[in-house]
Amino acid sequence: MVYNVKDHDIGDTIGMAFRLTWGSIKPYLKYVLILTLFMVLILGVIAGILGLTVGFTQAGTFMMDAFDNADEEYLTVLLIMGGFFLVLFPLFYFYLGLLHIMYTRRVSDLYLGIGNNASLKEDLAGGFGRLLPFLGASILIGFGVMGGSLLLIVPGIIFSMAWGVYVEILVLEGTTVMESLRRSWDLTRKNRLRILGAYMVTAVIYYMVYGVISLISLLPAMLGVAGQVIAFILNIIPSLLYQGVMINLSLVIYYNLRVQKEGFAPGADQLSREFSKPLEGPDA
Repeated sequence: MVYNVKDHDIGDTIGMAFRLTWGSIKPYLKYVLILTLFMVLILGVIAGILGLTVGFTQAGTFMMDAFDNADEEYLTVLLIMGGFFLVLFPLFYFYLGLLHIMYTRRVSDLYLGIGNNASLKEDLAGGFGRLLPFLGASILIGFGVMGGSLLLIVPGIIFSMAWGVYVEILVLEGTTVMESLRRSWDLTRKNRLRILGAYMVTAVIYYMVYGVISLISLLPAMLGVAGQVIAFILNIIPSLLYQGVMINLSLVIYYNLRVQKEGFAPGADQLSREFSKPLEGPDA
């Protein structure tokens, strides 16, 4: 399949994100499966280390009773469960980071028409190689967006859009954390409302599809355990695909901006890691 790399309008940008997701569905699902198994394995090891032999129902009862009868046994369970969930959040963020990095590399080559025969081992090595810069940039952006959101919400949205292509810059251009933030700020200048519109329309499409599927899944959910499993799968499919679409939407926006501001033209002899001249002009 050949993709037209240009400065797409909002509708074409969203459509291209869906096309890229469908065209790369196999590697995407492979990454999701491998990273999910990896995360489950780590959680299993952590659970074993923490000694989580208590069932979740029983643990929940302990947690409710602990406030009335805080003896040593109950407090121990609370500490174990607290430690488990403290580990769960950063582990899940590592999972999302690796998926974003690996999938961005793969789909970028697909979009540009560059063959990618990298093995899973090479994909994972590339993912882990950029994971720490990704986490560092994400933390800085989180603080920036949070601080901006305290100023009547709007600045937080502006900051979020301004740094909207930092992952693509970090991964595809091999920049440092600060360089990726500065370059994203420059690339998105005068385009932030358009970027926000693309994300909002995509989100509306997702929630409409999810709502329809949720209604459809009510029928098998009433047919016992097997039906409930089917309903669960039906409900998780839109969320799984939405994650891939959003990653690809960010990638298409990144190349839109490069075409618009730098005259980028894809080709096997023109790497996406070339550095551009600094951009100038007032913020929009």
